[in-house]
Amino acid sequence: MVAQRKMIDVDDSPELIRLLDQVGESKETTWLRRNGQPIAVIKPVSPRARRPRRRMDPDEARRVLRETAGGWKGLVDTDKLIEDIYADRELPSRELPDL
Repeated sequence: MVAQRKMIDVDDSPELIRLLDQVGESKETTWLRRNGQPIAVIKPVSPRARRPRRRMDPDEARRVLRETAGGWKGLVDTDKLIEDIYADRELPSRELPDL
């Protein structure tokens, strides 16, 4: 399930509109601080062009799967990889950079 993004309408806030215009013009991510502590990040949104989906021919898909099956064999210790993934989940989240 995809999390819904929280949207806030800022049409009635001239100060926020001015700030968002600055971020949009600079096209740079901007950190907001309160009492010296970072509390939010404003990141400009760039429109993405949607690429048409390429439909792979079923015979080509089978061929590609046959050619790539087992490609990692002997290169990756899967038990160690799984162990590392679970260990990394226990690490604390990264900290915010000092501004």
